[in-house]
Amino acid sequence: MFSPSFTGTTIILLLLICYWLKISAVKLRRKITHTFFIHKTFGKYFSKTIHKQIINREKLVPLRLINMSINNIIRYEAEHKRAYTRTTDGIPP
Repeated sequence: MFSPSFTGTTIILLLLICYWLKISAVKLRRKITHTFFIHKTFGKYFSKTIHKQIINREKLVPLRLINMSINNIIRYEAEHKRAYTRTTDGIPP
């Protein structure tokens, strides 16, 4: 099975690596299965919620803000609020 140049330690290391790869594959398969389960179970709920928000014209966060950090989102909200107050007070933004 193995070449005679392999020592006992090398064989043990190879077996450990194979065992680690098998465990990693099982973990990855479970994670993928769990993700699909969550999507299948709650996917309709999330899409209905977003659909209701669009129908009721509630404020949705723009997609470009999702990639921003939390600090940038807070800064954006503060600037938006400041600009809104200026326009209601009659001060140009």
